[in-house]
Amino acid sequence: MRPVTAAVFRRWVLGPAEGVFLFHPRALERLQREPGRSAAQSGVEICYHLLARGCFLERLETENPEALSVIEGLPLPEWILLLPMPGAPALKSTPERTLLRDYWARRFEGEVARAWQTARDDNQDAARFGPAALATLIGRTAITEAQDVLLREGVAGAAESETALCRSFAARVVRLRYCAPLTRGCCFPAVTDWAAVDHWLEASGLDLPVPCPGGRLPQALERGRPAADCGLPGVRLPLPADLPFGGCDPDRQAAGQSGGTTASSPLDAGAPTGAGPGDQPTAPALLPGPNPPGVPTNLQARCLDALRRGTAIRRRPPGLTRLVRALEALLLAPWKVRPRPPTPARGRAGDRWSRVRPVRLQSLSAAAQSAEWNGRFAAALGSLRTARTCYVRIAGEPAPDDPVVRFLEQRQWTAAESLADRIIVTWRLPAAAASDLRALLWRLATEHATAAALAQDLLGYLEIALQEEHNTYYRIEWRTWLSGGGCDPN
Repeated sequence: MRPVTAAVFRRWVLGPAEGVFLFHPRALERLQREPGRSAAQSGVEICYHLLARGCFLERLETENPEALSVIEGLPLPEWILLLPMPGAPALKSTPERTLLRDYWARRFEGEVARAWQTARDDNQDAARFGPAALATLIGRTAITEAQDVLLREGVAGAAESETALCRSFAARVVRLRYCAPLTRGCCFPAVTDWAAVDHWLEASGLDLPVPCPGGRLPQALERGRPAADCGLPGVRLPLPADLPFGGCDPDRQAAGQSGGTTASSPLDAGAPTGAGPGDQPTAPALLPGPNPPGVPTNLQARCLDALRRGTAIRRRPPGLTRLVRALEALLLAPWKVRPRPPTPARGRAGDRWSRVRPVRLQSLSAAAQSAEWNGRFAAALGSLRTARTCYVRIAGEPAPDDPVVRFLEQRQWTAAESLADRIIVTWRLPAAAASDLRALLWRLATEHATAAALAQDLLGYLEIALQEEHNTYYRIEWRTWLSGGGCDPN
């Protein structure tokens, strides 16, 4: 097991421009504690803490003035997410995959809490989604239970006020639903109507897709993924079928109808079983059916394998690290004993596609995966559109049930949904406009005729408009101007 260094861990988790910071646990306790007040729960490690930007900068001035001189120049969001930095023993003894998944879940919980608080500040709807509404929904007993559970779990904000407790409860419930399926009833047994809680959370504006096989994950969960080999977040525990807690959970009822509570989680269907970068994710529920006419099954298997290898890439390290690794590989290449690769299986006699190596599909799939990590969903859709065109050139016009086309369409649908969700949340579109936007983006994403280039341009313009803010600065793109022969590209 390779230990994780503090520098590598900071590169994975730290995001100053996104308002995500790592602090020593003792420094984090001092930052989250109001002046003149004692700690809410001594001896418990803080899971995460959400702090308003003004309070954060004011307290950081006392805690670390040198860090303040660097941070105050960043365009910070209204609410800052603070995470504890693991100590050297934890970095040395904890497996890399376990550590990353733990902080992935912590950040997701903090992002949900931040989205909840931002929506309440913008909409001023505390009467519908405030502590009084939550107490009416789940009861005072469940509120007291939630505060006790959250404090024991290190969510110090649960002791600040009723509003902070409501926010912390919503964030923890959402985290449990996706990162520990079917266990929220065990954590909060006093809650007797989880369907009503889900409906209340969805009405508040949170992005909460229904957990299902092949479905998308919440945008905050996808965006906070620290590395590709983290897999997918949910691992369904083998709970007893007659467990009295959480019997009203609709997710548990759906799992019981589809095969019992001991089955593996649909959220973890594509997670690799190991922690190494060479592990490949399990194939999604897209198995090759009957052999379509004119397209050999061997070619389909090769293309699917290339596309899945592209989705299993890791985040790229800094440029200096890549240069050192390249030089090391070049200098040590003569002394490395390379095993002989296995001979690929031959196709049918006269099958000219049996020796095709679809490297282009793998690179396009990797480019789409990298673009999704960086939030550039229009670029991801463009790479997936090009991958489909490349496959059509190899295999000819595919059949409707072609597994490669179905795999690409599934990824296109996920990217288009993520782009639509970001536009809806950023521009606060009503429900009617949101449904029209989803239909428009799906049509633009799947356009493969002569209008494909125009559709890709429209997706790019939408993403550019989405990234623009009131403090966006513009500069002359002289490379684009020169490549166009000095003409106005518009």
